[in-house]
Amino acid sequence: ADDFIAKPYHPSILLLHIEAVLKRVSQETQKLKLGNLVVDVERSTITGGGKETELTKNEMKILVINGPNINFLGIREKSVYGTQDYDYLLNLIGKKGEEKGIAIEVFQSNHEGAIIDRIQDAYFDETEGIVINPGAYTHYSYAIRDALASVPLPKVEIHISDITQREEFRKISVTAPVCDKQIYGRGLEGYLDAIDFILDFLAFPQESG
Repeated sequence: ADDFIAKPYHPSILLLHIEAVLKRVSQETQKLKLGNLVVDVERSTITGGGKETELTKNEMKILVINGPNINFLGIREKSVYGTQDYDYLLNLIGKKGEEKGIAIEVFQSNHEGAIIDRIQDAYFDETEGIVINPGAYTHYSYAIRDALASVPLPKVEIHISDITQREEFRKISVTAPVCDKQIYGRGLEGYLDAIDFILDFLAFPQESG
């Protein structure tokens, strides 16, 4: 608890810490006592000395990057990637952002340079984590790998299908080694898993590896 107070956390990160602690302590508890302070996670308030203060915060921002052909979900190889289309994925991610109270931007491009530019932009635009499905670039784009390695943010590589059970070339990822986690074979739900991982990483970076 003292660690929460001593470090100059952004309010959104502080709340993530508190929510993570509450999950471990109790599924029902929504308040945490820190010395003379009482933090109400549900109401985003801190009470101390008889005064209640609202934890106003800027929205945390996570960037989701989709590479080539992901925009053809619901059209390409339905037996592999499913029947849900790209708009369904966008809505799924949007609902996750609303649920968590965070801003999630989704970027898609079929062009390697555009993906590299967006990764580099993330360094400057207050993005706090990246989820990336590089598509076929996963297997050979050292340029995207180097771009990912350049930004000091938590990063998760996501694949809709189980790449370990497909063609030999799909089992190779040159980008995964510079990400903090790789998720595959979970369908579109894998994107939500990746977002949760980044949120946990930001709350407890030393425990999320």
